[in-house]
Amino acid sequence: MGLSPVVFYDLRYDQNNKSPIIFLKDSSSDRFLPVWIGEAEAVSIEFASRGQAPPRPLTHDLLKRVFERSGIKLVSVIIDRLIGSTYYANLVMEINGEEVEIDCRPSDAVALALRDSVQMFVADELMYNIKFVEMAAAEAEADEDGHLVDESEAEQVEAEGIDFRRILRELRPDDFQEN
Repeated sequence: MGLSPVVFYDLRYDQNNKSPIIFLKDSSSDRFLPVWIGEAEAVSIEFASRGQAPPRPLTHDLLKRVFERSGIKLVSVIIDRLIGSTYYANLVMEINGEEVEIDCRPSDAVALALRDSVQMFVADELMYNIKFVEMAAAEAEADEDGHLVDESEAEQVEAEGIDFRRILRELRPDDFQEN
């Protein structure tokens, strides 16, 4: 199993599934891992990704402090399995000079990794080629659902008969699973 080093790319909200999604990006290519996560984990990851401290410690801040006071060092995190539609991760830690792996949720692993600036890895077979299109606010207009749309791109897509908005609205976490 090959592992790719990844960085936190973005946190977005999936309107269809009413769930936050984090995107981890391969450090050397345009491959991504999308992971649907819970609201509390999204808040924690958002604070950590911006380098901000919440008014009171969140669970991941508390855990980081416990690690520090106990002499436990977070070495890296590895997201290496997909079982059904659930990703699995491990915290790689150094405890009393011994390296140990602790099973955890990917969202918790990312939240802790961002707080300690440790390397994250994802199994190569879990990575996807996803194209992110970012538009400047001046170039974009909102459609009837309030989504930003570049009109020239929308006209081209309509001319080609491809309804990407419908495809994206119908996209589900299970669609990223290999058959």
